[in-house]
Amino acid sequence: EIITEEGTITVIWTESTGATGYKFALRDITFGEGEKLIDNVDIGNVQTYPIDEAHLTSGFTYRFAVCAYNENGGEKWIGSVF
Repeated sequence: EIITEEGTITVIWTESTGATGYKFALRDITFGEGEKLIDNVDIGNVQTYPIDEAHLTSGFTYRFAVCAYNENGGEKWIGSVF
């Protein structure tokens, strides 16, 4: 889910069973694979990530990805485009 409020876009996801933390990535894909804007930042055990709209350009296309990981080193990535 994506929520926009006064200059901030917040990405929210459902808790993954067994996850002990999450990583977040954001890429501008307007012109192909594009530029990494946020590269696999470990955000701990929270299910939201706020993005300042000042870092985004109106009319561009972005892909975000969230990685759930556990204490055994297991990881699972999911993503979406906005």
